[in-house]
Amino acid sequence: MSEEKTDSTSVKEKQTSTSPEVKAEPLLPYDLKEKIVSIGKPLTDSSQIDDYEKLEKIRNRSQKLQIILKTWETQQTEERNMRKTYAKWLLIALFAQIVLINTIFFFIGFGLMTVERWVATTFIIAVFFEISALLLVVVNYLFPKVGSELITLLEKV
Repeated sequence: MSEEKTDSTSVKEKQTSTSPEVKAEPLLPYDLKEKIVSIGKPLTDSSQIDDYEKLEKIRNRSQKLQIILKTWETQQTEERNMRKTYAKWLLIALFAQIVLINTIFFFIGFGLMTVERWVATTFIIAVFFEISALLLVVVNYLFPKVGSELITLLEKV
């Protein structure tokens, strides 16, 4: 405790000293003095302040853009993984349905299964439309049009 007082007193003495060898430094507590390497000369010119303000705006904008791009990249990766999973299961279901329909079609053709003609025709046409609709869903939702949401968001920032 007493060491801190003597250390802070010696720092204050150095800071208030006006000898030409020692620079005039702002008064800072000892614990802050350890953390600060150098303060540098104060900004006095308005152009320096304007330049500093511009630099800070650029840094802030850059940080915002980095956050947005990192978030967008994460979102795209997660959506891509989700689409892969959906595509895999939809293609498995589609393949199973096609195999089932072809099997039934061959059973009807070889006479192993007997149904009325209108039932077979309706069944085959309904399955064809179902497969077509499933393919339409896959194309529309698993492969969306590339949007300009990111570009619009970046322009706002």
